[in-house]
Amino acid sequence: MTRKYPWKTSDQIIEDVKRKIMVPLAQSTFLPEDILTYADEEMAVAQVPSVMMYNEEYFVYVEYVPLVPNQTKYPIPSRAIGMKLRTLDYADEQGNLAEMTRISPDDKSAYQQGAGSFSKSARSFYLQNNNVMLAPGGQSSMTGYLVMGYYLKPNQLVQEARAAFISSFSMDTTIVNSSISDGDTFSVANASFTARTSGAGTNEFNIGASSDDTATNLTNSINTAAIGITATATTNSVNTSATVLSKLLKQRQNNIPDLVTKNVTTSNNIGFVVSNNLKVKCSTTIDTSVFESTIPVDFLELAGGHKTQQIDVNIGLISGDTFTFNHEDIPLSLVVGDYICVQYECYIPQIPSDLHVTLVERTGERMLASIGDTEGAAAIDMKIQKNEQKQGILIDNRTEGNAKKVSVRHTLLRYQKTGRR
Repeated sequence: MTRKYPWKTSDQIIEDVKRKIMVPLAQSTFLPEDILTYADEEMAVAQVPSVMMYNEEYFVYVEYVPLVPNQTKYPIPSRAIGMKLRTLDYADEQGNLAEMTRISPDDKSAYQQGAGSFSKSARSFYLQNNNVMLAPGGQSSMTGYLVMGYYLKPNQLVQEARAAFISSFSMDTTIVNSSISDGDTFSVANASFTARTSGAGTNEFNIGASSDDTATNLTNSINTAAIGITATATTNSVNTSATVLSKLLKQRQNNIPDLVTKNVTTSNNIGFVVSNNLKVKCSTTIDTSVFESTIPVDFLELAGGHKTQQIDVNIGLISGDTFTFNHEDIPLSLVVGDYICVQYECYIPQIPSDLHVTLVERTGERMLASIGDTEGAAAIDMKIQKNEQKQGILIDNRTEGNAKKVSVRHTLLRYQKTGRR
């Protein structure tokens, strides 16, 4: 039995549109790629604006852009809808935020008097074409980040064959036998395994005569512990695999939410050399006619809001059913079932699932209009108008039980009470 989900994939959209406008199965007027192109156009001109009008923070994506001393120009991310920012803040290296103030380009000369590391003038900016321009003065020794929040353009729809679905994650650790002593530890999934010269007990492993032997002993200890990790011994190394990414990647203490420094919990010495690479295994063999190591990819969420988890990630290696990436590029929110597509592509429309039916209607209307069936297009348009009247009930006011607090920040009373950061 085919399992049904509360959302539509690109393949389902193709079939639903054909059924809705009675397109014969054996026809060449509309190819699957044509139907998805119409759907993408409707996403851009109708669906996305109709969601954004409610100002409920859909499509928001945040990037931390490192500040460079003496650099005043920082481009707005190219994938921002309308090339505009939702928010712009400054974050120091501890992640503490300070408000950025937009000024008129006509006033930039007045801010050139600023001095010091990220002074008031340096927390001011103006827009020039598609760039954020920091106000002159005070940039000589800046550190930290510009926190750019923007509305991310939804990716373009492609068929399932162009998507790779994640089934597990793994990392390799090379064993350096000569550097391992009794009492050294290797940690994974919040469990530690202690090296022993002999007589290893629970969560311990014997140091073998060679790196291969030690790798085998450590592998057996990990598998016996039943901690959600599958270990496999290979030449001089141990491969640890999990279906939960957080068992392999840990988050260091860092207040910057979307710029976490990731590391693998490892040993307390150099006897265990953990690779910087994370292997992402997929449910089927990767199609190398679609995925190439020279083309970046996006990580995308299957369930929920179908959002983009990470954009523009470089591939290190493709082998069979496995991608290799730098582990610092992998979002910790990634789960088994999520998928990978070539940059700018997706398999599920990146709007709330409740609006997928309306996208089918809009796509069908556009297709009928393209072949001159104005009567059929008008009938569907009436259905779309009814859907739009009810759309606000579904997606507006996403926290009905919590009224939004209005904070009047820019008043003299406020400044006197809290000061200006």
